[in-house]
Amino acid sequence: MKRVFNPAVALMNRLKYPQKFLLISLLFILPLALVMFQFILQINSRIDFAQKEIYGNAYLRAMRQLLEHTLQRRLLIHEYLSGHTALEADLQKSQTKIDADFEALEAVNRQFGQTLQTTTKFRVLQASWQNLRSNELGQDRQVSDDLYAKFIADIRALISLVGDTSNLILDPDLDSYYLMDTILLKLPENQDLLAETGLLGQQVVQQQNLTPDEKAQLIVLGGLVQSNVNTTRNGLGVAFQNNPAQNLEPALIAPLQQFVSINEVFLETLNRDIINSAQLEITPEAYTTLNNTALEASFKLWDQTVVALDGLLQARIDGFARSKYLVSGVTIMGLVLVAYLWVGFYLAVMRTVSNLDEVSKRMVNGGVTSMVTLENRDELGQVAISFNQIASALVLASTQRQAVLDNAADGIITTDEQFIIESLNPAAERIFGYQAAEVIGQPITMLIPETPQSRQGDQLFDKNRWLEQKDAGIAQEIEAVGRHKNSKYFPLELSLSQMRLGEQQHFIGVLRDITERKRAAEELALARDQALEANRAKSVFLANMSHELRTPLNAIIGYSEMLQEELEDLGQDEFAPDLQKINSAGKHLLALISDILDLSKIEAGRMDLFLESFEVAPVIRDVVTTIQPLIQKNSNTLEVYCAEDVGLMHADLTKVRQIIFNLLSNASKFTERGTITLMVERRKAQSGAIKVENELHPSAFSPHPSQEWLIFGVSDTGIGMTSEQMENLFQEFTQADASTTRKYGGTGLGLTISRRFCHMMGGEIEVESEPGRGSTFTVWLPAQVLEPQVDEPKLEIEYIGGAGPVDGSDLVLVIDDDPVVRDLMQRFLVKEGFQVQLAASGEVGLQLAKELRPAAITLDVMMPGMDGWAVLTTLKADPDLADIPVVMLTMVDEKNLGYALGASDYLTKPIERNRLLTVLNKYRCREPECPVLLVEDDPLTREMMRRILEKEGWQVVEAGNGRVALEKVAECRPEVILLDLMMPEMDGFQFLAQLRQEFQGLNIPVVVVTAMNLSELERQQLNGSVTQILQKGAYSREELLQQVRDLVASSVQPATVQVTN
Repeated sequence: MKRVFNPAVALMNRLKYPQKFLLISLLFILPLALVMFQFILQINSRIDFAQKEIYGNAYLRAMRQLLEHTLQRRLLIHEYLSGHTALEADLQKSQTKIDADFEALEAVNRQFGQTLQTTTKFRVLQASWQNLRSNELGQDRQVSDDLYAKFIADIRALISLVGDTSNLILDPDLDSYYLMDTILLKLPENQDLLAETGLLGQQVVQQQNLTPDEKAQLIVLGGLVQSNVNTTRNGLGVAFQNNPAQNLEPALIAPLQQFVSINEVFLETLNRDIINSAQLEITPEAYTTLNNTALEASFKLWDQTVVALDGLLQARIDGFARSKYLVSGVTIMGLVLVAYLWVGFYLAVMRTVSNLDEVSKRMVNGGVTSMVTLENRDELGQVAISFNQIASALVLASTQRQAVLDNAADGIITTDEQFIIESLNPAAERIFGYQAAEVIGQPITMLIPETPQSRQGDQLFDKNRWLEQKDAGIAQEIEAVGRHKNSKYFPLELSLSQMRLGEQQHFIGVLRDITERKRAAEELALARDQALEANRAKSVFLANMSHELRTPLNAIIGYSEMLQEELEDLGQDEFAPDLQKINSAGKHLLALISDILDLSKIEAGRMDLFLESFEVAPVIRDVVTTIQPLIQKNSNTLEVYCAEDVGLMHADLTKVRQIIFNLLSNASKFTERGTITLMVERRKAQSGAIKVENELHPSAFSPHPSQEWLIFGVSDTGIGMTSEQMENLFQEFTQADASTTRKYGGTGLGLTISRRFCHMMGGEIEVESEPGRGSTFTVWLPAQVLEPQVDEPKLEIEYIGGAGPVDGSDLVLVIDDDPVVRDLMQRFLVKEGFQVQLAASGEVGLQLAKELRPAAITLDVMMPGMDGWAVLTTLKADPDLADIPVVMLTMVDEKNLGYALGASDYLTKPIERNRLLTVLNKYRCREPECPVLLVEDDPLTREMMRRILEKEGWQVVEAGNGRVALEKVAECRPEVILLDLMMPEMDGFQFLAQLRQEFQGLNIPVVVVTAMNLSELERQQLNGSVTQILQKGAYSREELLQQVRDLVASSVQPATVQVTN
């Protein structure tokens, strides 16, 4: 940093103090003068800008009189040519007024014409008037009306020119801009429309006949007048709201209201008595009077608005002038004060320098007892004090430096430029075990040698290397190996730098024994490795436990369901309750296992959100249906308050359902013969209405003041809780009281998991309770849950069309909800010569596909509402659209890659028959017996699934592992493969890889049926090889069969699909 100021220091050192002061003064005054000049110039420019607007207003005043009298004369000429010859006197007066208006306008033009560049237009207007005055009475009425219409258009053209050249049209402030808009555009247009309406209406009233064409013209003119009145009122309203002085509304509100009311009365009379009247009863005189009244109100508002605009412009000019004078005055006063202090500072410095010079001369002449005594309290006075302290300070500094070296905790060694030891401090003596006298004069490699463990001896102490590094500004701190006097080696940390004393080059080494630090680091690394191994073992244990526990549960639940169904068919219902108890116990055990696994995944940070849009009301109905048996078990009554129009929610459907189910289950457990209430509402929360703690997914919640929330409230009339019990409510494996566990059962995980799920989705769960009176749990969840650590804009269904005519031969339809992706795709494809049509949602994309029949479609997978898979299914089910090639695109992050391109669902053991059959029915072929290959190593599960499938008409081929399954595929191609992942010899992943390698031409749907909780890595391994992943036990039998039917139906449609990462 000091190098930057070296030139300035050198210059100041060459100049004497008077020259220094003069140079600094000039460098200060000249830029300040330039800045002030530019500032004043800018203010004057703004003043001139506003002054030019005032000139334009003055010109418009004269134009206003001419326009008013011209409109009046046009009406008189129209009546005169209609046969009212008694108006000659009025015509003469009107002509005199217009001539006077031109004289006034001539004077204004002489004053401002050159500035506003209006002289040419004014002369043209003047000549037009002379020609009109000479010929107006010699023409028929229609020709006269046309001549006056052209003359009025010329007047408005001159008004527009004045608005352009006087800067009125460029006014920078909203209040004055809308006043300008009113006088320059709106009111002249209103007056012109009123005159046109008056002429036509007067003609109709005089004829006592309204033709269809005249009626249409009056309707159009009336609508234009009404629109003009509305826009005038709105414009002045904006001016009132943006008027800092708040002086416009009091001045203009009365004429504005009069203007609006009179125009509305005129329009109402026009509609009632002329346009919509069966018989024209209004007299020409009454109609003309009403029309003239509307014109007068318009011109009155114009006059008041011009006055107000002049006031605003003049106030703006006065403000600029005040700013200019204030800045100029303050600057001049500041310069005078700075100059005064600057001179005083110069005189004080020169006096101090003179005193220092005098004392220095006395000291040089031997006056050692002379002390510099100055009254200065500034830096020069400090120089004198420092001068007096130099001698004693030198002795004290030397003593202190030696004390620092002797007491330093780190070892310090100094060497010459050849790295010969010159000194050691006591700490270095303790580190190496030598006394200083034993090593002084020895090379430093005696203490820090080159060893097999440290090969830096000949490089570390290379003089040229360190000189180069010093010149380059390089400072290093390295680890080396030291040798103790007892010949033992130890690690040390060495910081080596150089110093110059006169012409001699020296090196200083600061070193520290780091034996203990190395030992601690090794212990820490060992502990880390042990922790990682323990975590891996825990993950393996959870995966194995999931598989091993769910596999027997699969048989228990599956066989109990089948036995129930078969006994019901045989009419032996007496065994049904026992089988139901077995089934319920198995499902209860499954829920406990799932809770423990969910909690483990949450704590490990591996629980993911799978967001989708869904209607809230059907979910509530589904949960209520499921929870009814638990409600009835304790003779409770469930009351549900959920409007059908509660709307959509974008969240993790499974987790939302589980939260509500847990709360209702908890309420029914602790309530007997009471009432349980479920309330659902949508609310827009205010800022700060809810504080959300979210550690796992901090970006899933965006605290926006207009955030919409779904609020789920569950109240009961049960046993309630104390405040002490509520403190432990959300802790794992804990209930409010130990006695409740013995009496009511449960693991204490439900509320804990529910709260964690709320936090993951950016929400919160609250509880209020009173002992003996019940509890109320309230869940707040955002209506639009965001992906973790992704800030995506709110998506809307929109249509964006490409440019140019649409030709299906090279037209590409891009369907993607992300506007950035749509823009990129459009630019790329247009550059390649394609026509492009864009759609922001699946619904719009399907509509455009039907209308345009594009040559190809690019389709995003992950979209709100209708996703890419749903769009693709609809396309291939439509015979007219099935042959269009579809390129599937996904721009989602790596976290969702497996879901977007590989699996869409999975089943976990124990399998629910309805879910299994629903999925399988998607793949059912149209033949009487469809072969399905069942790959499962567990005989019980295989037997159960075989019986389910054969009962539904499937031809089942079984395989106990992946290797046998490959042989079965070679023998006979199945319609669908049901695949377990964890198997001996060849597991499911290996089977899929081998299947795609050996049977590339066979597009066989593969449905994964597993007891595993798949990780993201495992899902990505299934990418592109699996049609669906079904988790055993997740769905009922009918649902599973229906899904299989649907998928088979879609797979037989012709399609050209490419999946692109």
